[in-house]
Amino acid sequence: MSVFIYLITAKLPKRAVMMVGMFLMSLGMYLVGVTKFLGFDDGIFFSFVGMCMVGLAAGLIAIPVVPEMLQSIEENPELDFDPQEVNNRVSSLNVVWNAVGEGVGPMSSSLLL
Repeated sequence: MSVFIYLITAKLPKRAVMMVGMFLMSLGMYLVGVTKFLGFDDGIFFSFVGMCMVGLAAGLIAIPVVPEMLQSIEENPELDFDPQEVNNRVSSLNVVWNAVGEGVGPMSSSLLL
């Protein structure tokens, strides 16, 4: 799927692709979370569709975000930077905070239940 997302980002602006991904992520989370609340009997179907949307949206957000961050740094003429060093730091920060969110999110939400 990431190959197709790369082709989409080659044709469309990266920010537009990320916004579509954020919308799909919100809609997918909504479908997963409120099926019983809205009174749907077939909650498994809506949860499945919602999780598929979340998976697609994660790719639409995560794939173009690092090149977008690097491009925004390169466009700022006031910054004096080494492109390799910036690429390494931005990529590592993105991976680290993504992992922190994936770990802290479920643990903190389990406290709510």
